[in-house]
Amino acid sequence: MTTSKKGTLNEVGMAGEFHVLAQLLQRGYSGHPTLGNTKGMDILVVDQESGYMLKVEVKTASDAMRARTRRPWWCWTLTNRAEQIGAHNLVYCFVHLGTIGTLPRFFLVPSEVVAEDCSREHSDWISAGPEEKRTIRTDTTIRNFWFYDDDNDYENNWELLKQKLENPPA
Repeated sequence: MTTSKKGTLNEVGMAGEFHVLAQLLQRGYSGHPTLGNTKGMDILVVDQESGYMLKVEVKTASDAMRARTRRPWWCWTLTNRAEQIGAHNLVYCFVHLGTIGTLPRFFLVPSEVVAEDCSREHSDWISAGPEEKRTIRTDTTIRNFWFYDDDNDYENNWELLKQKLENPPA
């Protein structure tokens, strides 16, 4: 049976989290879903040897690809919280569900990179706007994290988890 229903935001988000959990299991990681509205993390990854924990924030979209006819780029909408939670033990996993019959695409990004990019992009967007719109632009909580498809090291960057787990902060 095929359907054109895309699902609610909650359903899309849950689908992404379960796909990430499957990927973690296949790679030998112990991943634990928070199964709730835990701020700043959807999955907790535990290093069984050291006990060190890594938080994974999953952001899922059914259609995150932009500008298909020009230089393709990916974009996920976040909130202003993304600017404030750059931490060594937090990784974002951006999931693109894509079309029926294809596997999702996974992009793993350190939260420090997401925080810095969101902050810079938002500041640039405020500055680029007309003077009379700057207050409105400053007050919005919407942030976008984006990158070009042909210029990123994020896709399937599962090695990032290993690096973070093996090098916890002192």
